[in-house]
Amino acid sequence: MKGFVGKRDNLIEAELRQLLLQYASKSSYYCFRWAHKISKFETELPENISPEGQMFDAVRELRWQRRQDHFEVLLLSCENEENGFELVGKNWECQKLSAFVYPQTETRLPKVVDVGKVKVKQRYFINADTNTVHFVALTLA
Repeated sequence: MKGFVGKRDNLIEAELRQLLLQYASKSSYYCFRWAHKISKFETELPENISPEGQMFDAVRELRWQRRQDHFEVLLLSCENEENGFELVGKNWECQKLSAFVYPQTETRLPKVVDVGKVKVKQRYFINADTNTVHFVALTLA
């Protein structure tokens, strides 16, 4: 399946919020990250957006990261979504596989990450020219 990887830079928080709302669907989930914690999967966008995070659904994942006074956004999608995004690379393939969820005893991940009733899979974005996996995104099962 064809994939799309794109980026947008220099967004202020209001622009990031607008972008997240534009791409959100009824089945979208958010995961927010701060230096000291990671949120559970949420269905609502809070008033203040975290410095890092992601929004995902069955089609795409949007990742954001604060850089000084602006945000950078990465879009990983199984649809062509060039609208406003600068293409990263040219020839992407998208492959969906089952996700492995670590047990609560795992120490490599914060224990607050809880998938609960959310059925997740992983979507691999593979450079079709080199067959190298560059990105692994969350998706819904």
